Amino acid sequence: MKAVQSTSFGGPEVLHIIDVEIPHPGPGEIVVQVAGAGLNQLDAKIRSGAMSAGKPASFPLGTGSTPPAP
Repeated sequence: MKAVQSTSFGGPEVLHIIDVEIPHPGPGEIVVQVAGAGLNQLDAKIRSGAMSAGKPASFPLGTGSTPPAP
């Protein structure tokens, strides 16, 4: 499976397409195939380093967020 990650702060040039293992779903979870996805402006701000004062980044850094478990 392919994923996009950055290894440092910066513009689009720090984005890299990498191979990652297909996740295995846990109890009550499923895996879906995504044909397309969009990004929020916040993703670009986080990648650029503009948001680093609020929440430090840990690299490699993916995009998007996972909502907290109920």
